[in-house]
Amino acid sequence: MTKKWAVCPTCRGNGTHVNPSIDAHGITGEEMAELGEDFREDYVSGVYDIPCNECGGMRVVPACSTDGCDNACLYVQRGYGDRRDSVSRDHYPTCWDHLSDEDRESEESMADMYATMAAERRMGA
Repeated sequence: MTKKWAVCPTCRGNGTHVNPSIDAHGITGEEMAELGEDFREDYVSGVYDIPCNECGGMRVVPACSTDGCDNACLYVQRGYGDRRDSVSRDHYPTCWDHLSDEDRESEESMADMYATMAAERRMGA
């Protein structure tokens, strides 16, 4: 069986993206104006770009193993905010669209648990 590939959804096939420490929360027009023209020029020209966190600059990720599906095999897990295993860059064998109802429920339960834990840490619990 040949390995299938899909365009990386994080960098959209560019291999790089802006460093999340620069604009993870988004930069409003007002903030951009406050930061000045030099920052804007650097930002647009790619000075703050880093290799993609998801594909490592390869521009592609493994595709879903289900025949006929061109999705990258990534879970869209609410609560995590991250669709990949950021430690190993290993991808799951099936995209969210092809998970069983039981697996979806399990993943959502885990996401809810992690979201609750994160909220508790923010409150100092």
